[in-house]
Amino acid sequence: MIRLYTSEISNNISRAVSLFIVHWRLVLLSVFADLFFFIVLTKIHVEFFLKIQPHLNVVMQSVQENAAKIQPSFGAVTQLQSAVTQQSGVLASYNAVLYLLGLMLLSLFASWLVLQGITWWIANLITNQKKSSMSPINILLFVKRFVLRTLLWFGVFICLLALLSLGLESSVSSGFLSVSSVYAIFVFLLFVLGFFASYSYACISQRLAKSLVFCVHNYKYLLISYILVLLLLFVTGGLAFNLASINFYLPIVWAVAVFLPCLTFARVYLVVSAHECGIVKSE
Repeated sequence: MIRLYTSEISNNISRAVSLFIVHWRLVLLSVFADLFFFIVLTKIHVEFFLKIQPHLNVVMQSVQENAAKIQPSFGAVTQLQSAVTQQSGVLASYNAVLYLLGLMLLSLFASWLVLQGITWWIANLITNQKKSSMSPINILLFVKRFVLRTLLWFGVFICLLALLSLGLESSVSSGFLSVSSVYAIFVFLLFVLGFFASYSYACISQRLAKSLVFCVHNYKYLLISYILVLLLLFVTGGLAFNLASINFYLPIVWAVAVFLPCLTFARVYLVVSAHECGIVKSE
């Protein structure tokens, strides 16, 4: 079984590399879309951080003043929130933080839909052998499915953040789970979320429910491919951060020349892996 998986994975990597080289123009377009996405991502974070920081400082000062007055318990966070929001000036800053965070999430969501939609469309286009893959009907179908799947996974991610918050509150108040355990569970759930989200985009020519069922049935093979992709991105991305200690511009050059092309290759490889499992059949 291991030898079979190794052979299939090796063949898929070879095919993905071949497609990557043959369709180099589409690869460049995908790299440009990713580059623009990260630029927009950085700009959104900087812009909103500058706007949020003054209000956040007011809220945090009030939190520090009221934290000492509240005894540790399961509802300590709720009591602290209530005490903070009873002050009119602090309440205004608290509402401003929530409002700006909401706008930031909407901005990130819109950026993901447009720019990551382009990159996943390119990945599916590169691996799709049908000449009709660029027809208006298929493009509209892709947009519809990409938007719906992104809404689903974005909602799941928000739920995971809420669970993380509850877990940390429970850890602080009851000590049932350590903070490190809560974060470990959160990272594992993110890993699972990333697995299903990635393959739902890779299998976008298939209906969502059917693609998820196939992912479960073929999880051993697909999971290996997914882990290989994560390792590739972790190594190339980690090197970019390490290069920052040598020169300020090296991480930027490395990201454009190596990391972003690897990101495009990762998507192509995931789609190829899905094809080889028989998941991707147009509906």
